[in-house]
Amino acid sequence: MDIRKSKMFYVVFLVLVSLMISVNVSVSRSFGASKFQVGTGFNETWGKYGTNYSTSSIYVPLNINYYPNKSFNFQVTIPYMHVHKQSSTVLVNNIPVQQKGTSTSVTESGLGDIVLTGNYNIINQSANPSLPTLTATAFVDLPTASKSKGLGTGKANYGFQLGITQLVSSYFYFINGGYTVIGKPSGVSTLINPFSMYAGAGKLISKDLSVAVSGSWSQAIVSGTHNTVTGELSVIYTAVKNNTVSATYIKGFTNESPAQGMMLSYSLMF
Repeated sequence: MDIRKSKMFYVVFLVLVSLMISVNVSVSRSFGASKFQVGTGFNETWGKYGTNYSTSSIYVPLNINYYPNKSFNFQVTIPYMHVHKQSSTVLVNNIPVQQKGTSTSVTESGLGDIVLTGNYNIINQSANPSLPTLTATAFVDLPTASKSKGLGTGKANYGFQLGITQLVSSYFYFINGGYTVIGKPSGVSTLINPFSMYAGAGKLISKDLSVAVSGSWSQAIVSGTHNTVTGELSVIYTAVKNNTVSATYIKGFTNESPAQGMMLSYSLMF
């Protein structure tokens, strides 16, 4: 990854954070209960992903959440991507898939697939303290990423998830399983609709600071390749009221997984 490009995206991330803090200061005075959350991040991963070449990518999302009540929330994710890869590599569900044919090293940037997500809390721990929160999720990936640049397939994906989270004293755990239906583009290897899951646990160090360890598994989307398996270590800190920052280190454990990665994120509620 070009160091100058990487630094540029760090600057973009910090500018977005600064703008959102400014918005929070002015807008929070006009609203009562918190119903909106805005967040951004800087996600960078790199590895060969089971191909013959290395791929490194930077993903900077703008997340906008709306909470009409305690049971529902809706999210729009608008991502910007910067990817160094082979010209024959196509990102399928943000996973590099190498196609046949000659290839050269290229760097591509642009809008990623916009994601629309809806969540419904079937059970909410805030209303039933002895029970975990059970959440059903549905999402659609709109095909807004450039197919010609290999940042997407030009096809929509959609899927479903079911998750459980619970806070027990100063400890918490989370488990999530899902299924994704991938749009089948022409010219790309036969694709499999993957099952996936992630689980983890953490501890509240203080009212403002928590740490978590988690693992993620996803079924291989190309027949004959390995599943994606990663481990994550996260630190989450609420700097001031309604402003949360987090940092995550990612380690891959199979050929199709990223070798390593990191995620920085910031969100605010107003």
